Amino acid sequence: MAGSIAARRVAHEVKNPLGAIAGAVQVLQQQLPDDQGSREFLGMIADEVRRLDRIVRDYLQFARPRPPEPTAVELRPLVQRILAGMKTQPDWAVQVEWDWPEPDPPVLADAEQLAQVLHNLLNNAFEAMSGGGRLRLLGRMENLDGRPGFQLEMSDSGRGMDAATLARAFDPFFTTRARGSGLGLAIARDLVEGMGGRISVSSTPGAGTTVTLWLPRQEPV
Repeated sequence: MAGSIAARRVAHEVKNPLGAIAGAVQVLQQQLPDDQGSREFLGMIADEVRRLDRIVRDYLQFARPRPPEPTAVELRPLVQRILAGMKTQPDWAVQVEWDWPEPDPPVLADAEQLAQVLHNLLNNAFEAMSGGGRLRLLGRMENLDGRPGFQLEMSDSGRGMDAATLARAFDPFFTTRARGSGLGLAIARDLVEGMGGRISVSSTPGAGTTVTLWLPRQEPV
């Protein structure tokens, strides 16, 4: 409990200055002359501020999870919106393949929390394919323990994980990357299970990683 309070306090103390820095960078980007060197440095600062902001939000979410508010959510449009935002990144070099049923059956989930889960999972996939690759999104209706649901398999062609790394994939603060909080998958699991869903990961070194996400399906009234 004391650790959670301390984490929230530190995160809030960092978040406000980050907001001020982000605002100052935006003003400078608008006011500085069209100098390539200056703009590159400001772009680097803006990227680092966004990275730190993601870490702070991860700490806040992990230390103070919000109870889910389930509603009917169409999964494919939500994934498409997140992908559209990621495609604006200058180093985007990923081919996305869809295998999805029609019509798109709504799942029962908290829309905001599900968006965070998908963002964390997609971000992990793209970081594993930093030099480019292929992301396959397979969706299908799947019952689990007698409950109707929808299953999403997200398979990347990245570097994959060995058995030791895979065994700790959901451990809080565990990461093999120099950048990041190590909370992305831990938060995703907590949020998914809080919504009554399941999440698992399989991986082969050098052959990529597959995340399987199952969520209860919204039953027609």
